[in-house]
Amino acid sequence: MQAKVKACSRQDSERRLLITAVVSAAAIGFALVPTEALRPRPSKPLYYYIVPILRIKDLLVDSSPEIIENADWAQLRVLLSRITVQQLRSEFEEYIYNMDFNKYYDSFPGTKVTGKQNQEFVAFSSQSQKAAVQRLDAILKLLPEQDVQQAMEAVKIY
Repeated sequence: MQAKVKACSRQDSERRLLITAVVSAAAIGFALVPTEALRPRPSKPLYYYIVPILRIKDLLVDSSPEIIENADWAQLRVLLSRITVQQLRSEFEEYIYNMDFNKYYDSFPGTKVTGKQNQEFVAFSSQSQKAAVQRLDAILKLLPEQDVQQAMEAVKIY
C-alpha cells in the first residue's frame, strides 16, 4: 500500500514539476515579445488625430478672447459646447470648464452680473482660456512636427 502511495505522489510531483516548467517557459517567452508588436496599429495617420486639437485651439485663440472681454457669457457657453474634450486629459477639460463662470462659480442662471464681479469673471475666464491654449501647445510640441504640419494644412482646407 505504501509503495502505491509513493508511486502516485511521485507521478503527481513529476507532472506538477513539468507543468510548472512549461508555464514558466511560456511566461518568460511572452515577456521577451516586444510590446510594440502587440499594439494594434492606428487605422489612420497621426495627423488625422491632431486635426481636432488644432480646431479646438483655433476656437480658443480666435473666438473666445473677444467673447470673454465683452462678457458675452451666453455666446461663450455656445462656443464651449462646440469643444469636445473626450480625447484630451482632464486638466484641459478643467480649463474649459473654468472658462464658463456659471459652472465654476456658484451663480444662478439668468442672474445679471455687472460691475466689479463681472471684471473678476472676465479675468478668471481669460486666465483659463490662456491656460487651455498653453496646454494645447504643450501637447502639440510632444507630437512629430511633420504630422502637426499636415494637420495644420488639413485644418486650413476646412
